[in-house]
Amino acid sequence: MAAHLVADGHDVTVWNRTRSATVPLTDLGALAAATASDAVDGAEVVITALFGPDAVREVVVDAGLPIAHGALWIDVTTISPADATSFDTWAQAQGVAYVHAPVIGSLPPARARSWAFSSAAPRRRWPEPGRSPCGPTRPKSRPTSHRRRPRWPSSSRT
Repeated sequence: MAAHLVADGHDVTVWNRTRSATVPLTDLGALAAATASDAVDGAEVVITALFGPDAVREVVVDAGLPIAHGALWIDVTTISPADATSFDTWAQAQGVAYVHAPVIGSLPPARARSWAFSSAAPRRRWPEPGRSPCGPTRPKSRPTSHRRRPRWPSSSRT
């Protein structure tokens, strides 16, 4: 995800508990932060991808991660609805908009930009259609799913 954001021209700062894990991203042009706090300093959008709700609690909530007032926090970690509610409550107290958007898929679809997200947040937190804090979006004519129907050229249908 971070690699795609860098490739699309966004300013991206990355942090990982294992510093060497940031090297492939810094090679692409991302900046590596020494701490999670440094990574979110001044960010309008913060995306967390951690290993479960305990890691989110440790890195974000318990540490009091200083996400800027008015920023958008998108958490793509797989967590329960109860954990998402808890993190949303914390975020609201900080003046941060929280969206839980776990990724559906694995690394090959992610690398191919063909993964999907399942997201949840109150409607007031979603940007206007066609606008996103991460750049322009393409309006969808119908709801999409992580399961794609095969598309066949009309001449190949029997």
